[in-house]
Amino acid sequence: MKTLSVIVMIPLLLLAAGGERALASENQFRELKYDILSDGKDIGDTISRLSSSGDDSKAEHSMAEYSTIKVSGWWGSIDISSVLVETYRGNNALLTSISNTQDDNTVYRVRIDSVQNAITSSFREIKKLNETEKEQMAEIAAAIVDAAAPEMATVLSRSRNLFASRKDAQNIVRFKTADYHTTENNLAFYLQQLPGKLNGGELNLLDTEDLVIRRVKLEDLGQEVVLVGDHPVQTLHVKISEVKKSPYKPAHIWIAQGESSLPYTVRYIEEDEDGETEVVLRSVSDLSAKQ
Repeated sequence: MKTLSVIVMIPLLLLAAGGERALASENQFRELKYDILSDGKDIGDTISRLSSSGDDSKAEHSMAEYSTIKVSGWWGSIDISSVLVETYRGNNALLTSISNTQDDNTVYRVRIDSVQNAITSSFREIKKLNETEKEQMAEIAAAIVDAAAPEMATVLSRSRNLFASRKDAQNIVRFKTADYHTTENNLAFYLQQLPGKLNGGELNLLDTEDLVIRRVKLEDLGQEVVLVGDHPVQTLHVKISEVKKSPYKPAHIWIAQGESSLPYTVRYIEEDEDGETEVVLRSVSDLSAKQ
């Protein structure tokens, strides 16, 4: 079910619209809550915790996200949860990406690590979770959802160590950093480096879920006001089309404008074999003042 690609793609699309201004010298934290819709029906939720620290080339931005999807139909039912953590340095340098998606008693784990000018990624299907592993998954989710502020170091450390004793087979994929411009998750942050060059531009995007590189074409559709609850938010609307012929409609993203740090995606729509999936921002909170 391709819906999971939207869950994974949303997070660092959130770090948009501020460009290098978002790389503040002081720690910044933000919480965003989203609804996930499938053909207009509410099927799940996402909570994302974002942080940035440092400045210039040494700046880092991170996200930790917990998502759930519950849906049923004539074909049966789906009840899945996903935990994702990613860290970047500077504007685009992916340092680490770890996702664990739980479907019943099985976890699909993707891990990516950057070493010099290359990245190594692995995929593992981990079956028959024991009680300790289930508790560890729950603890990571709690560190995202229940903490007063983002516990990035805790989430990253626990995610790295999760399933460390397992010997399940894994598929290894390697890429050179020169093979792609940015990741799908970091797309909106990257777009801020292309003022006046967005229309007709083509990019190689690394999909950190499917572990493939996609060639896409971007189109600036202008400024639009989108309501978040009762609050109007000025956004930039961008269409994302695959250069390779696709049977599905292009994706669309609405990026908040005018934010000084940790800006965010307000809306995202894509279509696949399961229909149209939409992710809509429900609320946004600045956690920096609570530190």
